[in-house]
Order: sequence, then C-alpha cells, then structure tokens
Amino acid sequence: MIMNKINICGKEVDLDREYLNLEFNELTSLPPEIGKLEKLETLHLAFNHLTSLPPEIGKLENLERLHLDNNKLTSLPPEICKLENLERLLLDDNELTSLPPEIENLENL
Repeated sequence: MIMNKINICGKEVDLDREYLNLEFNELTSLPPEIGKLEKLETLHLAFNHLTSLPPEIGKLENLERLHLDNNKLTSLPPEICKLENLERLLLDDNELTSLPPEIENLENL
C-alpha cells in the first residue's frame, strides 16, 4: 500500500495537496514532514506561535505564497531562499531581527 497522506500538526494531509491553511491553530512548531508536500503552492501559517521553521521548508519548490504573519519568528532558515517560485511572503508582526541575505535572490518575490 502506497502512503499518499501524512500527518501535519494533527491533520491528515494528502501529499499532492496544493493549498494548506493552518492559521489560528496555536502551532509552536512545524514538523519536518512539511517538506514532503512537494506540490504545495500556498501555505497559510499566520496567527500561530511559531518561533522557527524547519529547514525542510526549502523542499517546497512549487510554493508561491507563504503567509507567516502574526507569529513569534525570530529568524528564517536559509533554506527559505530555495523557494524560487515564491511570489508572496508575509512576515508582519513577528520578532525577526534579520533575514537571510540570499532572500534578495528570490526574483519573483
């Protein structure tokens, strides 16, 4: 039997999903399995309690929209700079003190 679903923060998610909304879930972290959602284009994580993101976020090569506003992020992993299709990155109302310098190479952002 081929597994085509994974558990992300208590929710069963299809691996071929293109849109995932986890806003308002009081999340403090994301599991590394998030990187298995390779077809994901939109990821809403706003209004949680995230303090960091796993490096596996960089495996979401099709991601175009990433909403991280209203969390407690203090930094972003350098792997976020691998998201070459990223067009929208919302970071308002976090505790960021700096961004990875390579983020300027994301031409679609």
